[in-house]
Amino acid sequence: MANKDLKASCHPDRVVYSKGLCRNCHTKDWYSRNPGAKVRHHKDTYQRRKANGKVDEYNYQRNYGISAQKYVLMFAEQLGRCAICTDEPKSFKRLAVDHDHKTGKIRGLLCDPCNMGLGFIERKPGLVRLMGEYLAKTSY
Repeated sequence: MANKDLKASCHPDRVVYSKGLCRNCHTKDWYSRNPGAKVRHHKDTYQRRKANGKVDEYNYQRNYGISAQKYVLMFAEQLGRCAICTDEPKSFKRLAVDHDHKTGKIRGLLCDPCNMGLGFIERKPGLVRLMGEYLAKTSY
């Protein structure tokens, strides 16, 4: 679709894609004139993958390098409970895959509060002790 001889008015170093604009600027212009189109596109793609049972497989593989079957196996090994607090996830939630961000090694499945707390504490290792001291001196 690009005309190799014409230079884009927005970026003279690029060729015209459409309406005198380079491909990037044309796309940005189109989305600015069609608000919500990008969201609808991503939502449609997600719904298609979900309908085909591919969302979990795609996300687990992309984010953690495991299959959906491996997640199900880990879930069963933990009896469907958080590895830290042993609570069951809410009916509409899944347990988060806890992993070491440096090595990528998977440690277990956690509920959202434990996963967020662990992530925060992991960045500031001495924080647990300080929190305990704070609670001890402020509790009546």
